[in-house]
Amino acid sequence: MVTVADNIGAIVGYFHKFIGPPEAESHVSELLQRTQIHNIPVVVICPENVMSRARPMLGTYANQVHWANPDQAYEKVMQQLG
Repeated sequence: MVTVADNIGAIVGYFHKFIGPPEAESHVSELLQRTQIHNIPVVVICPENVMSRARPMLGTYANQVHWANPDQAYEKVMQQLG
């Protein structure tokens, strides 16, 4: 559960860390919904050759996160942090 009190500047992770097993109690949509509410940028690191298959797995949130190749992740995070 992400809240403003957590003082999170950004959430950054490899794509596979955002997708849990089907039996998981919490799903990525819960995390991403909270980041939207609190205006916390999310950077998903994913190799470009699998990005087109990964995007649909995030559903409606795929266009609301920032996608980055592993070699561009640092720059993308710094860009989001300002």
